[in-house]
Amino acid sequence: MTETNSSVIERILAVYDSLPNSERHIADYILERRGTIAGMTARDIAETSGSSAASMSRFVRSLGFTSFAQLAFTL
Repeated sequence: MTETNSSVIERILAVYDSLPNSERHIADYILERRGTIAGMTARDIAETSGSSAASMSRFVRSLGFTSFAQLAFTL
């Protein structure tokens, strides 16, 4: 994937209103702290944002990524 940080942010913003609350918490966390996400695990983000690992997995797929690693690398 050759996307830039801004396109990932645009993707999050594009789907934001359609996300369930648990995934919105993750989106908010990433939007507010996108510079530090690459150093975190999916579980860290899920727990810190008040969501579950399953919600994190669904969030990643909602954005069209196949894995959290792909999302983190792009950010």
